[in-house]
Amino acid sequence: MSMTRSLKSVFARWFISILKANKTTIETSNPNITFDVTGHVTELETKETAFVDEEGKVSALVQAKVDMVKSVNDKLDDFYVASSASAESVIGHLGKDHTLSKIISKQRDSMVNIKLRGKKNPPKSDNNSDTTTEPTPET
Repeated sequence: MSMTRSLKSVFARWFISILKANKTTIETSNPNITFDVTGHVTELETKETAFVDEEGKVSALVQAKVDMVKSVNDKLDDFYVASSASAESVIGHLGKDHTLSKIISKQRDSMVNIKLRGKKNPPKSDNNSDTTTEPTPET
């Protein structure tokens, strides 16, 4: 099982604190083998700094995306409102009984009325039983 990004970060930062807090213990536990705690801490802190810098860039990009999507949605709304107003003008100019006016109205109404999109008829039942009761297991 893999760790989440958050847990990886927590572990890595915790481990730096363990190395710092236990420097003497680690370095003196096996006097025949040198273990450079300071070197490991320096390397890990450098990697932490690189991570934090990149994480900041990602956060900025995520916020920029949120801002851009809002801007695009606002422009789409403006585009739709202008198109709808123009359609109303054409319908008003031609009269609501004109063929083109009916086509425009029907198209917009079919798109606006979500309930009519993809409307499915419920399956037909062979009996008139109450559908709110629990089904009984077949034996």
